[in-house]
Amino acid sequence: MNNQRVKKYRSAPIREAICDSLKQVNEPVDYNQIERYFVQNNIKANKTTIYRQLDSLLEVGYISELDFGEGKKRYELKKKHHHHLLCTNCKKVECIDLDSEVCEKLHKLENSFLRKNKFKIKSHMLEFFGLCGLCQEQICNKH
Repeated sequence: MNNQRVKKYRSAPIREAICDSLKQVNEPVDYNQIERYFVQNNIKANKTTIYRQLDSLLEVGYISELDFGEGKKRYELKKKHHHHLLCTNCKKVECIDLDSEVCEKLHKLENSFLRKNKFKIKSHMLEFFGLCGLCQEQICNKH
């Protein structure tokens, strides 16, 4: 067996563990959360290997990488197009689907950009930043 095939074979359990960690949550997670899953499940892998496997999963389109401007990247399993709510206090991220009326308005807006600016949009990200219900409650209780 050549060295390249051995590397791929050894990494398969790490890729599977990353996917399992992402399947257990319904929100984008950062490296630390993935690493915590590895520790809790006694899976041995170093940081470089985990990042290498994240890159591999990104390359084949199995996961998505998100950057919410927090100084870290988050990962989630690739799923149908959706958006996120991000609490600026506790940093919790929630996936949301917009109703068809809102999506239709976004599509019309994208088409208007094409007509006016000759700019063809291939994708978009729409994220909402604010306070989750729990953080709102905690802030109100402090005052």
